Amino acid sequence: MIGVVSMKILGVETTTKMNSLALLENEKVLDETGFQPEDASKEIFIHLDNFLKRNKISLKEINLFVTSLGPGSWTGIRLGITLIKGFATALRKKVIGVYSFDTLAEAVGGSDSICILIKAEKEFIYRAFYSRGSIYRTRGLDESSPYRRKSSYTWIKKVSLKNLIEEIKRPTLFIGEGLFTYKKKIKERLGKLASFAREDLWLPKASYLAKVGYRQFQRKGDFKLKNLKPFYGETKYSEFFHHRPY
Repeated sequence: MIGVVSMKILGVETTTKMNSLALLENEKVLDETGFQPEDASKEIFIHLDNFLKRNKISLKEINLFVTSLGPGSWTGIRLGITLIKGFATALRKKVIGVYSFDTLAEAVGGSDSICILIKAEKEFIYRAFYSRGSIYRTRGLDESSPYRRKSSYTWIKKVSLKNLIEEIKRPTLFIGEGLFTYKKKIKERLGKLASFAREDLWLPKASYLAKVGYRQFQRKGDFKLKNLKPFYGETKYSEFFHHRPY
């Protein structure tokens, strides 16, 4: 484990329609801002410049850059990764990539079972299950987190709503942008088995992203920059672990 020192961390979340930036000192959130860009590739620099000025800090003073690997918007994922790679290369700084599912799992608590939903193409959903105190080890969420991916083999899968409903056998807390489309139907079909996170948590936020990234850094160090790659959705077990940039 990397020794605990005071670090300034910049989280950049660009994978959904609502982008956000967060500044942390270790796990303490110092500031966060959200914005809904019309052209993210241009507006991200304006918002970032204003955000840094507001906090009286420069990019050179950032010790760790954290961005999302996806899944999410194809363009948004690549934007965040490209931006962070550029900063890391120019400033010789550390970087971490975090899966959108892990960011969303960080945002909720109080349930033994969590199902994260991200809209896929057509009528499909990417779903990931997390459970409190699972025996399964994970290379995503920090080991100190109370939540674990339910199974390393099937933690993410593309399913239909019908398939998803059939998988739920116990009370489950749902979170993720897929709820904007499917919450009503899930509630109707699952009844008391389904509960839902607050709507303001359905999209990944840079503050939770940065917290997960900081813990990953403490545990494993930074990513290999050349392996900081987008993650668009369903993958096989072997491909998933090959994708890990450590």
